[in-house]
Amino acid sequence: MTDIHIFPAAWKDVWWAAGRDFIYLPPVEPDFAALSLPRRLLLRGLILPLSYKRRPYGWTAQRGKSALGYLFARPRGKILMIEALGVVPEHRRQGIGRLLVERAAAAAGEDGLPFLAATVSPQNLPALEFSRSQGFRPWRARRWIADALPAVPSVKTALRVVELSPAETLPAYERWQARAVKSGAAWAAEALLHKPWFRRAWKGYARHWLCYSGERESAYLRIAGVGGRYRAYLACQPADLSGEAPIHWLYAALASYETPFRQLTLELPTTAHEEAAESTFRTAGLREVALSRLLLLRRA
Repeated sequence: MTDIHIFPAAWKDVWWAAGRDFIYLPPVEPDFAALSLPRRLLLRGLILPLSYKRRPYGWTAQRGKSALGYLFARPRGKILMIEALGVVPEHRRQGIGRLLVERAAAAAGEDGLPFLAATVSPQNLPALEFSRSQGFRPWRARRWIADALPAVPSVKTALRVVELSPAETLPAYERWQARAVKSGAAWAAEALLHKPWFRRAWKGYARHWLCYSGERESAYLRIAGVGGRYRAYLACQPADLSGEAPIHWLYAALASYETPFRQLTLELPTTAHEEAAESTFRTAGLREVALSRLLLLRRA
């Protein structure tokens, strides 16, 4: 590998990369392969090159004057998102992809971005295998859907929700994400990924609650939606997901809506929270849905 060198990508490298079908990540996901030929040609010849040109992070792996692989990425919040990665077929499994990923991780660290990420289709098995070998792990890989909440005889007074004012919502959300990070169970909390977007769009978006077990502040809950179809997000300690509290909190919050409940889609902060909640939600009749694309993360 001593004869392989990593160089910053030039404009000619963008065109070279965009015109190839590689097995790892865009532009070679199954979705790309399923496109019609005219759309693939348009994507390769115009859209991808113009998109890649705007990415401030890009490298190629070369032996002499021959390009063997490439990686393009861009910052997103506090992560560096890998958007395209490929290695020439005859040079795969020689550590070239690893060298490119490590170069991206080093650049992320130098620029104060604590995480490296990539979005991969679950059907892209080679990409998943490669990503896991490089230390990437799934983050928020699934969600739960309920067409009806289980009958709750009465919402226990010890398990209550208190709706937040617009000024209180973002501080409460960030407080709960900080707790998740410190607990070690959720080292890649959502705030690290999307904080700029949240600060712009938070006011007036959805309804927000703090959830209590007795006098203890136990969770943060956000619900958005119209027409009886709601999307919820619940942040709490994983230990609180193994009992009856989450269903009571959801029931109490949804009971305050005037529109009759028709469907609920529920998301949790991380994969660790999803695993902790499995038994509770399945027992309550929620069905588990795997996401069509996974966000994979590792520390830079």
